[in-house]
Amino acid sequence: MELFVGVLLALGVLLVYATVVEIRLFEYLPFRNWGSRLRNYLLKAGLDHRQRILFLIVVVGLPAFVLLISYGLTRVWPVAIAMMAAVVPLPWGWLRMRLEKRRQRFANAWPDITDSLLTAVRAGVSLPEAVVQLAVVGPETTRPFFQKFATDYRTSGRFDEALYELQRSLYDPTADRVIEVIRLSREVGGNEMGNILRDLSMMMRENLRISGEIQARQSWIVNAARLAVAAPWIVLLLISTRTDAGQAYSSATGMMVLACGGIACTFAYWLMQRLGRINLDHDRR
Repeated sequence: MELFVGVLLALGVLLVYATVVEIRLFEYLPFRNWGSRLRNYLLKAGLDHRQRILFLIVVVGLPAFVLLISYGLTRVWPVAIAMMAAVVPLPWGWLRMRLEKRRQRFANAWPDITDSLLTAVRAGVSLPEAVVQLAVVGPETTRPFFQKFATDYRTSGRFDEALYELQRSLYDPTADRVIEVIRLSREVGGNEMGNILRDLSMMMRENLRISGEIQARQSWIVNAARLAVAAPWIVLLLISTRTDAGQAYSSATGMMVLACGGIACTFAYWLMQRLGRINLDHDRR
């Protein structure tokens, strides 16, 4: 009975942790069409087929491995389950960090892309051909996407459809702005496209500069908060290696202490993230 109560408490802590922490597991894994949504999320993070399989193995294997190791060290199931619950969001956190780094690389590339478009348009190159040239002269990060765009456009000859596929594959808010400017310029034309591209490039560079300064100053606070959340559970694992101390967490009171500690750590970390959130990009999905 005590083991069953401990499992329920650990599951409750896990659900609270995965719901309120920045990882937002259930936002990316909704129950409806969760398989296709998970696959799309992994693709947007830049994982190939082999890396996706390895990631899913880690998602399942890491908690099981930590559960067995923790129980082998402590011989206390509630502590082992708490350790397992603590590491479940780690792979998803890594995936979110990878996605954020990918978005940052794309954000750094778009001012150069805009400058390349501006140079091509001023040289008299047509807008579709200027976009196609980005498959060769654009930044390395975005070349594969523009190569696919060039293939789609030359195959179908439909610029709007090729732009839509490019926008969907990039899945980037900054890309949405640039592509909408390109689409609007294509539809309406006019001599102001060069000025629009120049102003857009200046705005993106200024946004990157401000965002970089804020993130650099805030990073040490975020890292300190993560350490503060992880430290009590590391201490718990070390204390539980002693038989007399570990058995105290096998009682109902001990399991309640673990559950309350997990909820408190989760809420404190979530509150820190909410108070220190940087939201310079309002179009982020």
